[in-house]
Amino acid sequence: MKLFKNRAFAALVLIAAIALSSAWGLSKAPKVEVPQGGAPLDEGLSTAGFDGLIVEAHCSPDCAWSDKAQQVTPQGLAYICRSLVIREANTTTESLSELRSQIDKIDDELLELLVRRMRVSRDIGQYKKEHNMPILQAKRYEDLLARRAEQAVQLGMDREFMRSVLQAIHEESIRQQMQVLGE
Repeated sequence: MKLFKNRAFAALVLIAAIALSSAWGLSKAPKVEVPQGGAPLDEGLSTAGFDGLIVEAHCSPDCAWSDKAQQVTPQGLAYICRSLVIREANTTTESLSELRSQIDKIDDELLELLVRRMRVSRDIGQYKKEHNMPILQAKRYEDLLARRAEQAVQLGMDREFMRSVLQAIHEESIRQQMQVLGE
């Protein structure tokens, strides 16, 4: 349930939700969304598990007695109604479960690859320790970031996303090497 500036309106929403819950035979009150200050409506309502939507409409929102900034015109309400997508609650999720299972498997593989990469990073740390080399090789790091970011773009991914992923991996690699060096 949203928090409301107007307590009377909040009480009305709560009473309506309880009444609807009772009428529908639900064990809990439905979750109801009330857009604030003309906030845009999107699919987040249904994906967030909301059961309903309350929209305040007024012929002349500036003349409304309460929550003027929250009111929409009848034309705005018509647009909202036309734009709403009603999804069936009982649609099958079998294919979604299969896709999520694939994602889980890929995530497991990524984790295994990262473990292997960190093992190699520790070996590099040992080499640097034995040869009295600094941990950070700035030129190599910048070249690696640029090369992999460009490769990501060519594969249809966002350059900055790839840079942030590589930066996080590199920070962990540095941490692993520092452990080897005892720092």
